[in-house]
Amino acid sequence: MTLRSASRKDLKRVRKRVAEVRGGASHAPNWLMEEIDIGVDELPNGIKMCLSNSQDFLIEAEILAEKEHYRHSIGLVELAQEEMGKAQHFLDVFEDAIVSGNRRASLVKKTFSKHLVKLAFTPKPWVLSYSEKEKDLRSQFYSSGPTLRERSFYVDLQQGQWLWGNPELEQEEAIQFLVKELRTDCEMMEAGLKTALIAKGMIEKHGLGDKQTQE
Repeated sequence: MTLRSASRKDLKRVRKRVAEVRGGASHAPNWLMEEIDIGVDELPNGIKMCLSNSQDFLIEAEILAEKEHYRHSIGLVELAQEEMGKAQHFLDVFEDAIVSGNRRASLVKKTFSKHLVKLAFTPKPWVLSYSEKEKDLRSQFYSSGPTLRERSFYVDLQQGQWLWGNPELEQEEAIQFLVKELRTDCEMMEAGLKTALIAKGMIEKHGLGDKQTQE
């Protein structure tokens, strides 16, 4: 199975993440409990599509950054992050179903429509040895929430103040670093899916208690 999981049978971490992104109360919104029923065998295709979409966003972010269109570029990086969050949730559910032997599974419904939920399921970084600058950059990016996307693509007016852009992240170096990080996360999730599919085949052939399967 994957080396780390963002949501395995545990909505507490997701609730905490939602609270962090919202910067508000720590209680779980009601929509976090709304679910969609799906066949387990349908999950791998969804995971693959989300990861492919995420990687496409990263490629397009690089293209815009090369043209020095950093404002929209960082917005695309955030969209890539959201698709990764969906993929991580689906992968966690898939792994749980494999181990439990279930043929049906449940997904959090709002991962398909609510930006905040997608971000809440976003996987933690694989690489933990950052410089202080890189650590601060990733922390700032991850804590921005949907506001980053909104300010990248739209002009807003709040309390008489114009809001547009994310100057602290609209830099070539920052975008290059984040694209590299998220691309690594995508690759690791792809590897995690392959491992899960192998495990599924072993369990179906030999059973969960088989020594060869456990190894």
